[in-house]
Amino acid sequence: NYFHEALDQFFKEVKERAFDLANLSDGEVAEILGSVTDKLNNPELYPEYTVFKVNHRNSYLQESMVETIQLLVQNMIKQRQAVNVETIETEQRFGYKQTDEDGEENITRFTLADGQEVRLRGKIDRIDAVTHERDGLAENFIQVVDYKSSAHDVKFDQIYVGSQLQLYTYLKVALDHMNQSGQTTQPLGAFYQRIYQPQVKIEKQADLTDKNIADQILADLKLAGYIRSDYDLLEDIHSGGFGPRDKSPVYSINRNKDG
Repeated sequence: NYFHEALDQFFKEVKERAFDLANLSDGEVAEILGSVTDKLNNPELYPEYTVFKVNHRNSYLQESMVETIQLLVQNMIKQRQAVNVETIETEQRFGYKQTDEDGEENITRFTLADGQEVRLRGKIDRIDAVTHERDGLAENFIQVVDYKSSAHDVKFDQIYVGSQLQLYTYLKVALDHMNQSGQTTQPLGAFYQRIYQPQVKIEKQADLTDKNIADQILADLKLAGYIRSDYDLLEDIHSGGFGPRDKSPVYSINRNKDG
């Protein structure tokens, strides 16, 4: 859909221009998003989005979506400043033949305990990677992020009974792909990123500051999901550390006073 395509094109532009997401200026963000919007408005490239030009209501809807994307991108920059990961893939397809010459080996498949084979195909919205050094050795980790326009809670009981497996299927597929390429990779986590404009609660005049509003938006747009329980790794990837009593500005986790 429009959100997914816009975010995919944004990350591709950042990569093509060799920009560092964490250090993008407001001007660079505006320039890239303007380029992305112009591309999506091109009827030859994206005829499906000409619907936004049909009437004023649809045009307003597109403007609202662009504002939401801008807010989310600004939040992603803050997330990247807080956690040292790098986006390596966006809109990563799996289980599809990339060309007519591709054979059966390109089909994503799992074999269950009872011997049945499950064939899968889909698209992973984003894959982030990070390298952590432990005892003089480099360890590679990845996380997958799935964009959602509505709230999605990740519940362990639903994962356990097999009714909420989307994220973790994506994570396994991404890990298998990385490991098959010869790079030993471990899971960092799997998360939903909600795409929306949070309502900021202002209870008193002192709350009406740019910092307070930005902090509330960052908190409301935290990644939802489970992360690897590895305090050394978590402290390393958080720019400000992750010690006792700390709360992560990106993940829904915190450490107690005993560490």
